[in-house]
Amino acid sequence: MSNSFLFLIPLTPSSHLTEIREELQGKCLESLINQNYKNWKALLIGKHLPSKIVDSRFIHLPIEDVKEVKIQHATEHIIKNKLEFDYIIRLDDDDLISANILELYKKTTADVITDFKHWYIDWNSKKISSDFKPWFPNTCIHKTANALSIFGKLAQTNITQIKKNILLIENNHALFHHFYKGKNIIFTASNSPIYLRVLSQNSITSLNDNSYEEYLTKYGNWNREKPLGFPSLTMPITKQNKTKISLKKYIHTQITQLKFRFLLKNK
Repeated sequence: MSNSFLFLIPLTPSSHLTEIREELQGKCLESLINQNYKNWKALLIGKHLPSKIVDSRFIHLPIEDVKEVKIQHATEHIIKNKLEFDYIIRLDDDDLISANILELYKKTTADVITDFKHWYIDWNSKKISSDFKPWFPNTCIHKTANALSIFGKLAQTNITQIKKNILLIENNHALFHHFYKGKNIIFTASNSPIYLRVLSQNSITSLNDNSYEEYLTKYGNWNREKPLGFPSLTMPITKQNKTKISLKKYIHTQITQLKFRFLLKNK
């Protein structure tokens, strides 16, 4: 029996929907429609529903709030309406999901599928980067029983908690790996990530830095080739120079990765 997948996508409020954000939102939803594997649905959470993107697999929840609260409403909807899916995937509406990732894992029985490295694309230059962090990325493929397990806490203490207990999928993603210690974890292939986190000049996080160039230096090595699963993505024609890494930093990263893998194998 092949797996079914449910995406939870908090939509950008219309008050923050700039021209770039609207373009990215369209690209995100198109990346779902273009999936090679068709057994999926998506909860689109927010009052502003994109009019250009239409698909019967999109379920609209007209709730407006910060995205962490929207995810809580989404899980409440799943439980109340007894929606049955094998896996749940949280995805921001300005990120891009791989076109073949569901096809690759339609038969999996893993507790979670996740990228070992975090992948990024600078939307201005279309350059791609990857970087290791000792925590899971925001977008993982969680077995439903795990996604809806009581665990952890919200990303910030000032975020409204609408029910007594916080569920795993509602968590700050930096806590995911603590839940999955000793469980059946599948890491995606090094050239085939689940998704690309999109970085752009008008994002809230980038505006907190002195310059966009400085902001990009925090996101790894901008010399990666286009990964598998993103056929519509056009890369820069000119070959990029390799980012130089010191031997000290390389050794430190390798040791950190080994420690992280060891941590995950032990409860």
